[in-house]
Amino acid sequence: MAAFNNPFTPTFGIVPPYMAGRTYVIEDIVRALDRGPGDPNLAIIFIGARGTGKTALLSYLADEALEHGWISVSVVAAPGMLEDIYERTKEAAA
Repeated sequence: MAAFNNPFTPTFGIVPPYMAGRTYVIEDIVRALDRGPGDPNLAIIFIGARGTGKTALLSYLADEALEHGWISVSVVAAPGMLEDIYERTKEAAA
């Protein structure tokens, strides 16, 4: 019997070559980035089981935001997070 590789290869936030099953979400958010502040699709919460691609999707969308002229920063949810967001935003804007 031939051995098969498991197609599930957890990479924890690394963006895959193809964002399978995320087309509509990506299109909605990219359209919102083009429309700017006030678009309701700029306020979205991603939920799901561990390992379903939430962090990878956020990383992908951060790159899209940069391409559309937005500032994007990545931080860790920990004490001092707001200060970290502020500092990284200042650095990115400079």
